Amino acid sequence: MISGKKAEETGAFNVNRLKEFVPSVQFYSSTPRNTSLSIRGLGSTYGLTNDGLDPGVGFYVDGVYYARPAATTLDFVDIERIEVLRGPQGTLFGKNTTAGTFNVTTKQPSFTTGGTAEISYGNYGFIQAKASVTGAITDKLANRFSASGTHRDGTIYNSRNNQELNNIISDLGYTLPAIDPFNRTVDTDTPWRAEQDMGGLALNVEYNLGKGKITSTSAWRFWNWNPSNDRDFTGLSALAKSQAPSKHQQWNQEIRWSGNFNEKLSGVFGVFGIWQRLRAGKDGQIEEAGKDQWRFSLSSANQTVIDQWKTPGLLDGYGIKSYPNLNSFSGAVFGQLDWAFTEKLSLLPGIRINYDKKEIDFRRITYGGLQTDNAALNAIKNSVYSNQEFNAAIDDTNFSGQLTLAYKPTKNYNLFGTFSTGFKPVGLNLGGLPTNNGRVMTELAVVKPERILHYEIGLKSQPLKNLIFNLTVYNSNIRDYQVQVQAADLSINRGYLANAERVRVRGIETDISYTFNNFYFFTNLAYTEAIYKKFTNAAPALEDTGGANYVDISGGVLPGVSKWAGSTGGELNFAGKFLNYSGDYFFALDSYYRSTFSSSPTPSKFLNIPGYALFNTRFGFRVRQSVTTYVWVRNIFNRDYFEQLLPGAGNAGHYAAVLGDPRTFGLTIKVSF
Repeated sequence: MISGKKAEETGAFNVNRLKEFVPSVQFYSSTPRNTSLSIRGLGSTYGLTNDGLDPGVGFYVDGVYYARPAATTLDFVDIERIEVLRGPQGTLFGKNTTAGTFNVTTKQPSFTTGGTAEISYGNYGFIQAKASVTGAITDKLANRFSASGTHRDGTIYNSRNNQELNNIISDLGYTLPAIDPFNRTVDTDTPWRAEQDMGGLALNVEYNLGKGKITSTSAWRFWNWNPSNDRDFTGLSALAKSQAPSKHQQWNQEIRWSGNFNEKLSGVFGVFGIWQRLRAGKDGQIEEAGKDQWRFSLSSANQTVIDQWKTPGLLDGYGIKSYPNLNSFSGAVFGQLDWAFTEKLSLLPGIRINYDKKEIDFRRITYGGLQTDNAALNAIKNSVYSNQEFNAAIDDTNFSGQLTLAYKPTKNYNLFGTFSTGFKPVGLNLGGLPTNNGRVMTELAVVKPERILHYEIGLKSQPLKNLIFNLTVYNSNIRDYQVQVQAADLSINRGYLANAERVRVRGIETDISYTFNNFYFFTNLAYTEAIYKKFTNAAPALEDTGGANYVDISGGVLPGVSKWAGSTGGELNFAGKFLNYSGDYFFALDSYYRSTFSSSPTPSKFLNIPGYALFNTRFGFRVRQSVTTYVWVRNIFNRDYFEQLLPGAGNAGHYAAVLGDPRTFGLTIKVSF
């Protein structure tokens, strides 16, 4: 668990920052929509998001499940604590997940009037303001109002109007504006936009009943997404537009009872349901080629064929509009017991029965390009984009559960062993399907459920008064692992979902913290081995584009997972005075390290990200129960590093990078009252 105070003081105001303190968490986001959150290498598909798949890591705020991964990109506001639960979940509350849960709890209203106000300034035009006020409305009703706003300029310069074209792609007479990606210069010719609007209503009701408590959580949420992307990542007019506006709504209802049956037996029982609906924007989801796309799609050395591809206007403005419609329901009955059959030994069995139903209706139509009766030219256009229509409906019932044996030899030591099963529900491809000789491969519309067998043993301890030491060893075997496939077919630019037969993830995690008077120290380390045990029908690697359509990558590593990841840091504070105010000076240093990892679902020698270490610091003065002022620096040594490497649309052998932030620095002033 991470307290809201620690997250606030360290500048971990979103999941991306928070992952630096929980090294078994992986978080990637090229846009809010294309966000993946994983724990121990499992959870979300890597790269682009497919809306027909459920996340494997649950994200909750005050008991409400957020179905859209984009929600994890938002800043935390007025946080009390953040819990990261690892391994399959579903017998205690909420939605079933295979990899774990982020459980965010905000501060509750207080009848005592108080509040905070905070302002931060930094380089790259960074401005962040936060405010929170709480107090009594009547003697039985209190409220809390919180607000947060953040602005920062980008770290990439678009030199579109300042570069001449020359000869890196000789057929197109084009050169990149910079060879070194850390020049942070691009010349994309389509505006970039990541506009999202989300909100909702939630009602939590608690009622004491007998020796327990009934909790009801009701919620409605919406998410509207309106993007604009240049998916060839260059100044060329190749894949000129990639815009997938979406409108999503969800309705949640959960009712659970938790309490004691007697002195030795307690439990939790409940029901959970979520209804979801997703639609495209009113004008559909758009992919549009330009006049240069012929060079990326060309796969023939025949001069006649080349001349046909180069026909003026053939692909200029040629595109598709897709209209995906998804309706889904997931309902469950769950429960877990805690039986303390001796003072030192406890048994915790849990079970979940889950029913899932999904329906998809997908329609895609072509538009634009050269209007012609020439059969050869129309065949070329159809090889780039074609009309497509299919629908599918599926329902499925699954059983999952867990059994934990806990042994507490003394009050400072707790040993445990857990066996659990979990699953991700059946998936539906919502971004279009690949074709084979002109035939839509509708057999790929449905993706089988992902099933996991998980074993874990661990120790939670406090061997000394001020020392905490935790150790966990785990092994997860996954069958029908749901993976995103990036194919060379431009018409499925976002890729499609498939199943890898078997995956294994295993590892060791340690957490150590020590507090002594005015000094606090922590270190966390995670070793993770995540491999495809069997995946015989994977897409080829980037360097094998143009070869076999499918390859066997059994034994390869999963994307986005470093074998080694860790964080270490501490804070030193001492009493003093500043401008006649008594308080504490403090100095803190945090570091985060991860080793090399693959950035492609199919391992590629071009898409491996080297390991890196980041160092952050802050120092300032804290007036007790009043004003705190501090200076902060992130990425002290201005380390260049990649967050992701992504194949270009159509997988024509080119790729783009998501860069980590350069050194940033600023000043924060916080007032409490």
